[in-house]
Amino acid sequence: MKKHTMIAIDGPSGSGKSTAAAGLAKGLGYNYINSGSIYRAIALKSIRNNIPLNEEHLLTEIAHNTVFEIKKNNTHWGIVMDNEDISDEIKNANVAQASSQISVFPDIRNTVNSVIHTMINGNTVIEGRDIGTVVFPSADIKFFITAAPEVRAMRRYEELKQTGSDITYEQMLVEIEMRDIRDRSRETAPLRPADDAVIVDTSNMSLNAVIAYLYNETKSRLSQRYIDTVNGVKFYTTVSAGFCFGVKRAIDIAIKTGKQHNDVYTLGPLIHNPQEVKRLEEIGIKPVEDIGTISSGTLVYRSHGVTTEEAKGAGEKGLNIIDATCPFVTRSQRLVRVLAKKGFHVVIVGDAKHPEVKSLLSYAMPHQVTVVKSPEELPPLWNSKKLAVLAQTTQSMENFKKIISVLLDSVYELAIYNTICDATKIRQDESATLAKMVDVMFVIGGFNSSNTNKLANICKAINPNTYHVEHEDQIKQEMLIGAKRVGITAGASTPIWLIKDVLKRLKGMSKELK
Repeated sequence: MKKHTMIAIDGPSGSGKSTAAAGLAKGLGYNYINSGSIYRAIALKSIRNNIPLNEEHLLTEIAHNTVFEIKKNNTHWGIVMDNEDISDEIKNANVAQASSQISVFPDIRNTVNSVIHTMINGNTVIEGRDIGTVVFPSADIKFFITAAPEVRAMRRYEELKQTGSDITYEQMLVEIEMRDIRDRSRETAPLRPADDAVIVDTSNMSLNAVIAYLYNETKSRLSQRYIDTVNGVKFYTTVSAGFCFGVKRAIDIAIKTGKQHNDVYTLGPLIHNPQEVKRLEEIGIKPVEDIGTISSGTLVYRSHGVTTEEAKGAGEKGLNIIDATCPFVTRSQRLVRVLAKKGFHVVIVGDAKHPEVKSLLSYAMPHQVTVVKSPEELPPLWNSKKLAVLAQTTQSMENFKKIISVLLDSVYELAIYNTICDATKIRQDESATLAKMVDVMFVIGGFNSSNTNKLANICKAINPNTYHVEHEDQIKQEMLIGAKRVGITAGASTPIWLIKDVLKRLKGMSKELK
């Protein structure tokens, strides 16, 4: 199973992040996405269609009705809009200025962020403003590239001169400074470095020096799994242990909502981690099992999604709805609806009792969809001429492939959609690798968490000395007897504070070993 790595590069306009990011991607052999090119594409289409740049509704409609692709042409990555390569045209100064104006609108930013997530396919370097803070807060490595305004203005001026622009350096400096003000002061996703970002000031660095620094720093950080040695016991952790993007996003949305509103509820637990759900409840975000128990207030949709019936019930009650559904689950919901309308019978590989799967089932009629956990559960679906198969986002790739192989031998027309979340695949791959390296393995996360249970099963199959724990109090001294190398991993719904608590207890117990 291939490990997918995400490197996020933020920074202000003219800092050199685009060129540096492209160079880093080339050096690593990764895919490259320039998020700014999507904003520019929307701006270009708006200009072509004479859409006023202050009409957020019309601009959002354009964004929704446009197909964007990132394609590699020879050695360069370009942007394709509605099957037209516009990579050169969006470099125009007017387009750049227009993209800065439209990027302040929340609906535009949300739409672009969703588009970006659908483009991720493999190891990727992605750059743009707020990539590391909003779009991919769980990126493996984050860089914030900056430079003095005068340096950035000169870089942009020299770049635009190559395209025939007649803009002066003085005009570019004013534009850079004004754009900095807009980016830092906008209400939605203001420009700032992520707390865990590596800040790189490129004012006095050549392009090659910047790329070399990013490359070396990346290689170093990707290999750092060793944590500490206590009393001769070495501790290791997987790089991606803990919250995935969808869970982190849901938590952030819920906390923000709790600060803005009274009477905030989630339908079922927001995520599958009892300790984190309890923490949220203590700050006023209450889980309920039935919408009927809520008469008013704000309802936050959990990361696993809700059924269409639940959404309808919430709407009929007039509740204030905040959707924290993971974007990958939202994509699966749309797939089920579209495929069912096209006449496919949809097979969902997953657990029928899981809230995500219950949500997916509601997007088709009962006779149009079937849920299976294993190949043995497959009914005689080969009578269907058109069959589509997708997976619960936390499924293992091995199980998904087994079911597909059976269907391939039985179905005339089969559409396959790999909806397993990258975060799941990454954690499973890293955990399997680490389990081979250590004497004992600890998997941290809720017992009700599907992805954590799968991590535990994967590790247990490789290393019998694997323990699945929810919190540090469940760790016993005898678990460490004879261990010289201890591995730690955690599910996508496990908060970092729980991981730290477990590590602290393990280190404390190691001091007492003889």
